Amino acid sequence: MNQCDDYPDCPNGKDEVDCHDPLNKFERVTCPKGFYKCKHSDRCLPGRWKCDNHKHCPHGDDEINCNSSDAHCNGFLCADMNYELNCNKTSDKDMVGCSKDNGFFECASTEYCILYEKVCDNTKDCPQGDDEGPHCIKNDCNDLRCSGHCVNTASGAKCYCDEGYNLDDDGRTCVDTDECEMMHDSQSARCSHKCSNVAGSYVCECLNGYTLAADKHNCEADGEEPILFFSD
Repeated sequence: MNQCDDYPDCPNGKDEVDCHDPLNKFERVTCPKGFYKCKHSDRCLPGRWKCDNHKHCPHGDDEINCNSSDAHCNGFLCADMNYELNCNKTSDKDMVGCSKDNGFFECASTEYCILYEKVCDNTKDCPQGDDEGPHCIKNDCNDLRCSGHCVNTASGAKCYCDEGYNLDDDGRTCVDTDECEMMHDSQSARCSHKCSNVAGSYVCECLNGYTLAADKHNCEADGEEPILFFSD
């Protein structure tokens, strides 16, 4: 029986009509960088699982439109999101984006990353069901007083923050992430000229004589191309 399984099996989609969970609820779900979002599902898979000859998504879409060249070095994906094999046999950090700081819950099997809002929702979304547990029946969020969001998890209440914010060491306060400082430290600037940090995000700005391009990151010279002068 495939009715109301969050996937239209019938050509006209009637098997998903009048269901308590409409399919469009998944359109609002986004996954961390380096993860693949399964279609018609809120499941986030590590990027290394895409086109690895194994169907991990509920409907197998992670193995659709794959070429033989898509094999990602035996399934490894490094933290910098470059597909390369970790030759020293240590674990690749492909789950770096799956954290409560980013609003996600890492299942115990480490194969799946789900939204924190799916934890303690009376449905076992993790393969081992560790997103549900005895602590789910307790409402500890009232005592935790999170400045961002709070969810009751199988191990107790947890605070998490919106994108652009990080959870402070006190486990309750959300502080703004300085993306500009992070880009400076990583020497991977996304702004070609200047970066200004704003609450929950950042904006790129240009020097005089330049205009911000449509990509909101690069600066284009106004009028003629500028001339560069070099001196000894």
